[in-house]
Amino acid sequence: MEKLIYTLKFGLSRWWMFIISLSTGVLLFAGYIKPNRERNLFAITILAVLAFALTVKIFDKWKSNLIGVKNNRRAKLVDELEFVLLLVMGNAVLIQYTGGHQSYLFPVNYAISAYLAAFFSMSVSMAGLLLQLGIIFASSRFSSGQAADKIIYIHAGMVFMFYVLGFLALRLEKMLLEKKFRRDLQEHTRDLKNKAHDYRLMGTAITGNKKTRDEVEDLLGYASLDTVQENIYFTLHLLGESFALTSIVLLWFEQKSNKMVIKEASTRSDFIKQNEFDIKKGIIGSILKNGSVLSLGEFDSRYKIGTIPYYNGPQEVGSFLGVPVFEQNQMRGVLCADRKNPRPFTMEQVQIFKNASKQIMRTIITQRAFNAIEKTKFEQEKFFEASTMMNKTLGLDEVVQSAFNSVSSIVKFDNAAVMQMENDSRTYRVLGCSGEIFQDLENKKLEVERSLLSMVMENRHYMPSDGRLRKESQKVINSELNFSGMKSVLVLPLISSDKVIGAFVLASSQRALFTYQRREMLLVIANQVAVALQNALMFEKLEQMATTDGLTGLNNHRTFQEKFEEMIQRAKRNNNPVSIIITDIDKFKSVNDTYGHPVGDIVIKKVASILKNQARNIDLVARYGGEEFAVVVESTDSEGAKILGERIRNEVEAQIFDSSQGQFKTSLSLGIATYPQDGSHKQTLIEKADNSLYYAKEHGRNQVVYYGDIA
Repeated sequence: MEKLIYTLKFGLSRWWMFIISLSTGVLLFAGYIKPNRERNLFAITILAVLAFALTVKIFDKWKSNLIGVKNNRRAKLVDELEFVLLLVMGNAVLIQYTGGHQSYLFPVNYAISAYLAAFFSMSVSMAGLLLQLGIIFASSRFSSGQAADKIIYIHAGMVFMFYVLGFLALRLEKMLLEKKFRRDLQEHTRDLKNKAHDYRLMGTAITGNKKTRDEVEDLLGYASLDTVQENIYFTLHLLGESFALTSIVLLWFEQKSNKMVIKEASTRSDFIKQNEFDIKKGIIGSILKNGSVLSLGEFDSRYKIGTIPYYNGPQEVGSFLGVPVFEQNQMRGVLCADRKNPRPFTMEQVQIFKNASKQIMRTIITQRAFNAIEKTKFEQEKFFEASTMMNKTLGLDEVVQSAFNSVSSIVKFDNAAVMQMENDSRTYRVLGCSGEIFQDLENKKLEVERSLLSMVMENRHYMPSDGRLRKESQKVINSELNFSGMKSVLVLPLISSDKVIGAFVLASSQRALFTYQRREMLLVIANQVAVALQNALMFEKLEQMATTDGLTGLNNHRTFQEKFEEMIQRAKRNNNPVSIIITDIDKFKSVNDTYGHPVGDIVIKKVASILKNQARNIDLVARYGGEEFAVVVESTDSEGAKILGERIRNEVEAQIFDSSQGQFKTSLSLGIATYPQDGSHKQTLIEKADNSLYYAKEHGRNQVVYYGDIA
């Protein structure tokens, strides 16, 4: 019994808000709370209980947020559901008390639905919306007439509309916040990059990393920037504490804007300026102009406010010291210090600040050297990976793609092309290309003029020797290809077995991209590309010899059998017709006997050329054997095949061949079979086309015969 009492007490203490909400709902739906009911005291009591429960709930949420209590997902869902039920039920009772659907407070429902959509989870807000709509329609029992029904439907529609608007407003706000966050992040990233570039820390890489070049450059740049800024700030802060300085500031020269910016500072002042400022005027301009230390005492009595450019307010300054920061006799910035003490800095103190400026520069140079070492290690690693990649390639397309991948792992280029030299050494075929300069030139042939490329081929060495054009108008390949705007250009010869077989052209809008070390690595890669390219071309030639007829260049019999089977299977899948034409040169033995085999070969090649020209690119044309040929036409029925056959027959018949014994003509006989009318298997179709050809031969030759017409 005690356990039961304890359980009831615990349940009531935990779920009393749910019980109040559900009880109120039962009363509403049962009709105990009606509009303008005489017993208003009952409705007021319910309202008071709900208001009390809602107040307690709000207080509990505020207290939890204040002490940082974090509920799990289920507890949070229950908490939100309790709050929404109390809110909706309280509003429903209030509306019923003030007149039901005619209440002047009914628009509060709209605001609540928008509030639910905007600030609660989808499941909780949808539950609240359905409860609102249920209460609205349940209250229709207390109204009568078409006008009342119309008002109820309007109210329900408005509640739903405001819910949708609240949902959309939430999504819009979320999208705007995300957009602002991305924009702020990009600005912050850009600012970090600018700072790193000012110290010349960017443009490096990290070894053992599979990220892209841009990613590793950014990562190392940011890491280096953190290291430099931390060391500089420590130096400045130590000087500031040691000499009771108001501010000690490192000003850095911005070459692009020709202005100075604060790169690091340690200060007690509230008037430090954040933006850049002009370097031509004032005491900083004097330091830059003379390149020497400037020490000033009794500063406020001698100079007006605003003389020190890194202050934007009335900062009290007693004495000032400016020390130029040099790198190899070139001024990079100014180390500035000021304090309230009006006495000038002593010679010993000035020397300490000079040493500090040298230490700051050593910090930057050391970090830069570390990055250069990392860069070399990264490029050597990528060079090894590129070499391994090139040794694995076999196909021509793979060689070209691997060449681009190998080079891009070492340098970033905007334009590139792998070109094969034709036999005349003046024409080059573009095997693969990238970038705007070579756009739409893949597999096209280029005529090479007297240019950088022709000189590379003659000298068998990469050019330009320093990786940059002497002038923008210099011809790289020919006058049609414009390389203006390319600050770095490199043309590498592709040499295999001591023979120049082509060229690798690279171009970038970035200055000084092809350093000596990179040029040497790219030369090794170019040699590997040449070997891989030669192997790919040889493989391609062997593959062509294995699949084509040596005399005509058409597909050979073995290739015909394989591809014909593929075309039938494709026709079955797509439910399309496919026709085969088998043709034979009439009385070809007589041609060989009368005019000789060389003339017979000329006839075969001419017929093969006519067949190839009359067929489409998607069709299969093959030398079937001897003077027999086969043409397979996809998506073509028997009528279409007969039309094609007549075109071929007429063109062959119109040909006149020359020989030592005079001119002569020849003709073709053609047999046709079509899938699926004449068979669904390759061998069946070949046999029926062959039977049609035999019929044409037996009935006068020089004609086209379709199997369906003689069967």
